[in-house]
Amino acid sequence: MYLAMVLLLSALIVRGVAFEFRGKRDTLRWRRTWDVLLTVGSLLAPLLIGVALGDLLHGLPINSSQDYTGSFWDLLQPYALFTGITLVLICLLHGATFLCLKTTGELYERSAVLARRVAPFTGAAVIAFIIWTHVTASDTFFLNVIELLAALAVIAAVWLVYEHRDGFAFVATTITIAASIRCDLR
Repeated sequence: MYLAMVLLLSALIVRGVAFEFRGKRDTLRWRRTWDVLLTVGSLLAPLLIGVALGDLLHGLPINSSQDYTGSFWDLLQPYALFTGITLVLICLLHGATFLCLKTTGELYERSAVLARRVAPFTGAAVIAFIIWTHVTASDTFFLNVIELLAALAVIAAVWLVYEHRDGFAFVATTITIAASIRCDLR
């Protein structure tokens, strides 16, 4: 997993550097370059974390000496990729609800539109993720408390986004993130 960790660290470093350097020059090309790097770093970090969590739950090829025997491409199994995409969607919705709380005017409107656009996809992805995780990792029919909490929180988040209840939507996305990660770590 060294290559995946290097990619994650690179994404986090590029993201941090982009915050610092974006305002150093007042040219459009300079700002757009750092905006692109900030976006790539911000999307790549939760994607890679989600893929890693999905790989850990789904299983990795390890030999009797506890050494990883697969290649980098073996890390990109369907469950892991779906986990990464789901985490990116949750982070997008969480960020949009945060911006709705902290901004006004045109930026608020753009954030609210983004939240409304991404909310149904996030809700569907989280519900599918919970079902897939439950089927993969559980031998019971009923959801456990954490899985149920994640499902209820994402449903509440979607509903609250459409009701323009930004503070409660932010809390619901926070609970969704925590419960979804906890579902994946069990």
